[in-house]
Amino acid sequence: MPLAQSRPVLLGSRYLPSHKENRMKNEGDVEYARKLFYDGVNPNLVFLLNHRFLWMQKFIDPEKSCGVEVGCGQGYGKDVLQAKSYLLTDYAEYEWLDVKHVDALNTPFEDNAFDFVVAANMIHHVPFPRIFFEEMQRILKVGGRILVQDVNCSLLMRAMLHLMRIEGYSYDVDVFDRTTPVNDAKDLWSGNNAVPN
Repeated sequence: MPLAQSRPVLLGSRYLPSHKENRMKNEGDVEYARKLFYDGVNPNLVFLLNHRFLWMQKFIDPEKSCGVEVGCGQGYGKDVLQAKSYLLTDYAEYEWLDVKHVDALNTPFEDNAFDFVVAANMIHHVPFPRIFFEEMQRILKVGGRILVQDVNCSLLMRAMLHLMRIEGYSYDVDVFDRTTPVNDAKDLWSGNNAVPN
């Protein structure tokens, strides 16, 4: 079978639960998650989130680099990464955002504005990944970098998604299609965890 037609054998190629099925009581409560992190309630969480970003620092000059994090959610990156300037953006209006109501597919930024873009655990929420990457290329300076950290939809991850009934995955989508969304474009919390793979 050609690679393009291969499908996962275990747990199928598609699982898209509804929000009503979700077993996580705090799904989407970004302010609560931010409070847990900054209050240091869970040292494992602090450790893991710090390490989500630390590998990115080697691509950022702390004295010269200007960057933006799109879909920043809780905004942890700004406290971990050192840069000359670092803007936090999201589609929401949280108090810690530097720029609010930013659509990652159509940002308000000038062409060639940034040395780096951070996309941490958000690409699987983007309905049109190709358009997203085209937009990031537009706002990056020549030679700039997009620093991506996202989920790996391994067998273990798929099992956890089934167990928790949070988000989902579908290998039946074309991430390069500019017209058909890979998840529910009307639902910001809709996620297709197969996209980063």
